[in-house]
Amino acid sequence: LLLLTKNWLKKLKVLLNLNMKTRIIWTKIYDDEWFNTLSIEYKFLFIYYFTNSRIEHTGIYQCTQRIISFETGIDTLILTEMNRSFEEDKKIYFYNDWVYVIKSPVYGGYKGPKNELAFNRELTKIPSNVIEFFNKKVPIQYIYPIYTTINHKSEIINDKSETINHKQGIDEMKK
Repeated sequence: LLLLTKNWLKKLKVLLNLNMKTRIIWTKIYDDEWFNTLSIEYKFLFIYYFTNSRIEHTGIYQCTQRIISFETGIDTLILTEMNRSFEEDKKIYFYNDWVYVIKSPVYGGYKGPKNELAFNRELTKIPSNVIEFFNKKVPIQYIYPIYTTINHKSEIINDKSETINHKQGIDEMKK
């Protein structure tokens, strides 16, 4: 029975094209002064924008207002007004059914070399006119691999000419 259930779930996942993704929500969001000024409806929508199934590493994704309205249950007219508020606060921008959550890596991002490569790969899939539009609003936070010289950590410097063993010095003082 368990085997049948597992097979059925696999088939259902394939049929529905479900990609189970994990999102981290840093609890520091609840210390954010701006976030704490929002009503519960705005908080819900803001969290939706950086935790829905379409968002990736860049924070830029394509999604129609109709789908957002359907998934959140928020009327499209109210949604338009809420989106305008997010734009005025410079938190989320919208362009031709594209969404850019400015600080999505800060609110729910993963770190590490594989994620940085995925971020840069995602940028190549976003149409250039979309990137240009968002860059005019707020520069896209490009991530460079940690193994480049951009972070100035490609070289290890150790100027110590000798190794000091403090334990040895204490033992000699006891004699």
